[in-house]
Amino acid sequence: KSLSKNQPILCHMCWKATDGDELDILVDLKKSGNAPFLGSLIATITEESGKVLRTEKIFLSVYTDGVRRMDLDISDMDRGSYFCDLKLIPTRDDIPDGKLIPAPEVTKKIGITKN
Repeated sequence: KSLSKNQPILCHMCWKATDGDELDILVDLKKSGNAPFLGSLIATITEESGKVLRTEKIFLSVYTDGVRRMDLDISDMDRGSYFCDLKLIPTRDDIPDGKLIPAPEVTKKIGITKN
């Protein structure tokens, strides 16, 4: 996707399941431009059929490059293969839209396996 001058870039993601109960998502963000990115990271876990199992959201404030972590409880999910759709959006519930710098959404889909 094309990125605006002040958009952090989702450039690397990895995951790991810890004890089969938690999915740790690491997102490597690179900040460009001269303004911070204030937005949200949304993770949606789906079955291979597309059925949504859960959605989690965290607020992000990106002032410098760095890795952000999102932990999801997957203890109630059966063993198997799933997808995690990640979306970085330039909106937050705690900041009015008029106060945020507009930027395009950035999305990424990763496959995950619960052992």
